[in-house]
Amino acid sequence: MKTALGKLQEWYKEGVLDKEFALKDENKAVEDITAGKVGISYGEWWYPNWPLNMNVDKDPKADWIALQIPGLDGPGKSLVPKMRSNRLYGVNKNMKNPEAAIKLINYFIEVGNKKYMEENKPENGFVYNWFNPRIYNPTEIETVYTEVNKALDGKQTEITLEDENYKPVAEVFKAANYYLAGDTTEYTKGVNWGQYFSRAAKDGGWGTTRMIKEKGAYVNNEFYALPTATQVEKGMQLDKLMQESFTKIIMGAPLDEFDKFVDSWKTLGGDKITQEVNDWYSKEAVK
Repeated sequence: MKTALGKLQEWYKEGVLDKEFALKDENKAVEDITAGKVGISYGEWWYPNWPLNMNVDKDPKADWIALQIPGLDGPGKSLVPKMRSNRLYGVNKNMKNPEAAIKLINYFIEVGNKKYMEENKPENGFVYNWFNPRIYNPTEIETVYTEVNKALDGKQTEITLEDENYKPVAEVFKAANYYLAGDTTEYTKGVNWGQYFSRAAKDGGWGTTRMIKEKGAYVNNEFYALPTATQVEKGMQLDKLMQESFTKIIMGAPLDEFDKFVDSWKTLGGDKITQEVNDWYSKEAVK
């Protein structure tokens, strides 16, 4: 970490990093991306769909590429959660029809099927964000990638998939055809490019993610329990300490300030959190 901070400090001095990065929130960063002031952006596979698409709209000659995260001596490894679920929903035990929650989830996924496409439109009352639990089919993005590429490679004129992934597959296939044909009559270029390059392009967001997975260029975060007691009590304080310390170092504070940060982090609860996490792992994760 200290080596990485030293490199960032060097880049800050050279003007590679924005001199005002510490003052900019997400909205301001997106404004800079849209205006073409940003050349490299760390992000998820879907970044072409937002916010990079807005830069492509503004500058049709913009040419973004997806790359594996760099490491010190070559390609690096991404840190990936061991479990992808990030929230739980409970049903009151006194609820008259608790099975309705599961039925709603199943229905929410099912309406993506081709046979319902003429019915499940906003004008008919089908607005997905009215359903509070945001449910995502875990196979959706992989199905989109494989089905759209199969159709494009086979020069198909329509998608024949019939299952619950039909809607997202059909949307990306349509956008891909518009973009690859250079047609901007129905959508702006950015929307078409964003859909295609994030979800279907073999060298795009999901295509690169698949490559990283196949190469095993990732590390799982093995801690997937609820926050420990000390994380709840001290976590925000430690995160703030880290952000402030790292920002000062990048902007020119002596690099040895990192060692002082480590000592403070450990003393203020970091050592206790580390112990709690390791205790959990030894008892639960190894089972």
